[in-house]
Amino acid sequence: MPSLRVLLTVCVELAQRKIPFFTFFDANMPYLLKSTGGNSIFAVYADMLTMPYFQEVPGGSKADDFILLRAKSENAHVISNDKYEDYITDHSWISHEDRLIKGDVVSGRVTIPYLGFDLRILPDAVRALENLKEALEG
Repeated sequence: MPSLRVLLTVCVELAQRKIPFFTFFDANMPYLLKSTGGNSIFAVYADMLTMPYFQEVPGGSKADDFILLRAKSENAHVISNDKYEDYITDHSWISHEDRLIKGDVVSGRVTIPYLGFDLRILPDAVRALENLKEALEG
């Protein structure tokens, strides 16, 4: 089940630390959110897509393709627990330890050791998005 609260918690911390970020969503994300979180969480998602930090990929596309292409072109990191094994041939750089950053979600916390993050997951997606907007303005 996708959780915007986890993603928003990480994005708020990145914004507060002035670390640039960008997020791609698979085209089926609206369906997943509506079926698991209802209209209120979908409204948060729709609001996120109005911001220049979030993009839903076109239907029939995989977000992974967009993620890896953007990360390669901008020499950026990827925060994901995906191993991208199907992409190693075309994106060998992703196997470098410092380019693919892993984390974990346990007991209401998201931990990303490479970034020094051990964050309590924000309890409300609406408020988390407000926190993100405030952090991006500051």
